[in-house]
Amino acid sequence: MRTVLLACGVLAVAVTAPAADLPPPLELTAEQDHKMMMEQLGITSIRQGANGRDPDAPNAANYDESKGNPYPDLPDAGHSWGNGDIPDLLAKGDAPQDGRRRFGGV
Repeated sequence: MRTVLLACGVLAVAVTAPAADLPPPLELTAEQDHKMMMEQLGITSIRQGANGRDPDAPNAANYDESKGNPYPDLPDAGHSWGNGDIPDLLAKGDAPQDGRRRFGGV
């Protein structure tokens, strides 16, 4: 126990010691910070977003619901309960998986 406490104390001193040698943090505007981060990541330009005002633009926003629904034929959620699929699955999930019977004969 003493060894652990001693190790934690040494680690705490080692972590706080280099902080005195660091220069103060830079105070940057949002634009300066954004530019510096883009340079660090090697990003030269940002892709233009969707244009919601001009429907003929090459980057026009999609407001057509027929184009935006990749799953038009979803199954009816009530159908699975009605034919017993989901209650059967729930009952099987409660059954023991190792082949043994639980206490109480379940």
